[in-house]
Amino acid sequence: MLAVRPLMRECWLILSQSKTAASELHSTLTALRDRNASRSLLSQRLAAEIMSLTDRDRRPSPHTVSEFADEFVGALIGKDLTQAQVTNLQRSITEMLDTSTRRNYVPASRLREAVTALRVDPSERQAITRDFIAIGEEIRGPDDSPVR
Repeated sequence: MLAVRPLMRECWLILSQSKTAASELHSTLTALRDRNASRSLLSQRLAAEIMSLTDRDRRPSPHTVSEFADEFVGALIGKDLTQAQVTNLQRSITEMLDTSTRRNYVPASRLREAVTALRVDPSERQAITRDFIAIGEEIRGPDDSPVR
């Protein structure tokens, strides 16, 4: 019984950290609404939050995450994001980072649809999707079928 307590405590700490990181991610995505916000600061925050949400044994490279964060923030900063859009973007990101997700296609498609709805330029949308898929591939490997 004594060995169970430390395990339960460790599980609680991990769950608590995940909720905090998810809350911080939501806050950063919401901050994208401010067209006067610092692009580099938001990119750094997003990259740090993505890294904190990944499994320690299956982390994407910081370079890949930074590339995505820079493209993503650059395309979305100053957009009038609704709470539903912020939640959808957050869901796509957290789903891609979840090691139990079997395919990169689903969260990548969801993210691409979200940025399309926000009228992101097609070339930026393609770069965001490509960099997002790269994160998933570093976590779980490539899918058999590409995103269309």
